[in-house]
Amino acid sequence: NGGINWINVSNVSVYGGYFFDSNNGLLSGSDSIFRTTNGGVTWSSSPEFSFYTITTMKFVNQNTGFASANTGGNFYKTINGGLNWSQIPFQNQYLYSAGFDFLDVNNLITVGRYGLIERSSNGGSNWQNMSNILYSSLEGISFPNSITGFAAGYKYSTNKSIFKTTDQGSNWFELVNAPDINFKSVYFLDANTGFAGGYNSEVYKTTNSGTNWNLVTLQENNKIYDIKFINATTGFICSSNAAVYKTTNTGTNWIRVNFDANSGHLFKLFFPTALVGYAT
Repeated sequence: NGGINWINVSNVSVYGGYFFDSNNGLLSGSDSIFRTTNGGVTWSSSPEFSFYTITTMKFVNQNTGFASANTGGNFYKTINGGLNWSQIPFQNQYLYSAGFDFLDVNNLITVGRYGLIERSSNGGSNWQNMSNILYSSLEGISFPNSITGFAAGYKYSTNKSIFKTTDQGSNWFELVNAPDINFKSVYFLDANTGFAGGYNSEVYKTTNSGTNWNLVTLQENNKIYDIKFINATTGFICSSNAAVYKTTNTGTNWIRVNFDANSGHLFKLFFPTALVGYAT
């Protein structure tokens, strides 16, 4: 009666639905897609979705529809109005689809975890990666000039976690020889000389624009949150344990300079002059 009264027909968690008419429709929910042919009096579930919560379901027309689970990398397609579903693999197995949309029955785009974006032009049979930065939750970025930039962060899978651009950020590529760890910060003096700070006191230095890296380890186990230089040789690091470190030889050695600080985290450095600095 137009929403005046409501009758409970099922006790499942429901995330969305699609009805073709007053009798035939589907609901996406916990562990399955549920189908009714009698206006919701009775429901049947699809066995293809065992253990996966279907969070998104959309139909192109009466017959063709898609459904995704944001865990397990699962994406499904039906060509008979939801009676049967088949799983569609993405190009990258780590893409856990958080959402998708389509232009028509053939052209789809899905987005998901780890910065992944994939596109299909044949109804999901094949997928093409559309994302520049993959598998990394970025924590820091540094542009030593208007063209060249570097970004570093937390890596996923087997990939590295430092990326570089040479066209003002339009495109990024992975530095394949970068250290195989997670990073919190990155800072470049110029296009060649730069530093990246890790989760466990690792400070890596490159002098050839990220092609090779050398490790310097601090005396304490700290997360390296920020790196700043006031000239070509003198620079500072702030980190966990409220620690500030200083170098006077372009990062060859680092010495802690604030042993009386309280415990906590220092996340950012700022130097308005060569003598005056702030750690917050």
